[in-house]
Amino acid sequence: MSKHIIITGASGFLGSYVARHFSHQGWMVSGIGHSANNFSAKKYGISHWLEADVNLSSLSKLIEITKKPDVVFHCAGSGSVGKSWEAPLQDFERTTLTTAAVIESMRRHAPESLLIYPSSAAVYGESIANTLSEESALNPMSPYGLHKLVSEDLCFGAHRIFGIRVAIIRFFSIYGSGLRKQLLWDIARKLSAGGDTLTLDGTGAELRDFIYADDAALLVEKVAEQSPTTETIILNGATGIPTSVASIAQLLVEAMGKTGSVNFEFTGLCRQGDPLRLVGDTCKLKQIGFHSQVCVEEGIRRFVSTYFD
Repeated sequence: MSKHIIITGASGFLGSYVARHFSHQGWMVSGIGHSANNFSAKKYGISHWLEADVNLSSLSKLIEITKKPDVVFHCAGSGSVGKSWEAPLQDFERTTLTTAAVIESMRRHAPESLLIYPSSAAVYGESIANTLSEESALNPMSPYGLHKLVSEDLCFGAHRIFGIRVAIIRFFSIYGSGLRKQLLWDIARKLSAGGDTLTLDGTGAELRDFIYADDAALLVEKVAEQSPTTETIILNGATGIPTSVASIAQLLVEAMGKTGSVNFEFTGLCRQGDPLRLVGDTCKLKQIGFHSQVCVEEGIRRFVSTYFD
């Protein structure tokens, strides 16, 4: 009998990648959340799709009409640092309250299942370290990062108090084909609009750790197969390779065939809550046998190849 994974937010960017990956690995995939009009659950290998808010009632219903999951991947929630500043209460509700609902549904209906929570490098905040290990200090600089950290604490509590098995992956900068927000999308839109000057916020020297969405999904599978029993696992979802914003912009220019026709101009103004450096230590990833497959140059080419779809 095939294993079963429930993915909240399965119609979103990361959720859809994870759904497709697990389906290809022979898992039964069930999803819950809100989708766009053109969303096709079948396209991503989702056998059972429930169009609903992520709350105790809907989660209980999904478990009832399918079967108890081996893994719950709670991907629903906020995905924007900027929007968390504009509407912090909504960000809290979408991120933290949904996490509490997932935990309660598992406590009632699937206490033996593994909860995998995709947290964020935003929980680390600013650091002078070259790379951030899972033991680095936690100092979120935005409501988004704070709410991710509170959700982590809920997961820790679920393990400590209720015995629910938990794994937390602190993803860094996930990107890939189909991404319709954040840095790459913003730059690509500006390049598509034409003009010979590309104006971007910041200095261009900001460093990020870009992990391709296929690699992120592979890491989720690695963690699911490890199936921790006695303690909560915390891992960075990272490559350990720093890439500057200016370098990413240049790679996009090249991939979109605009080399030599565009000049960069950085405003020097950093967005609220954006650290200057976010690069993950990957020692723990190597211990579980995970190595990222897609380099940033190839990832950018894949992103651009589907950008105009």
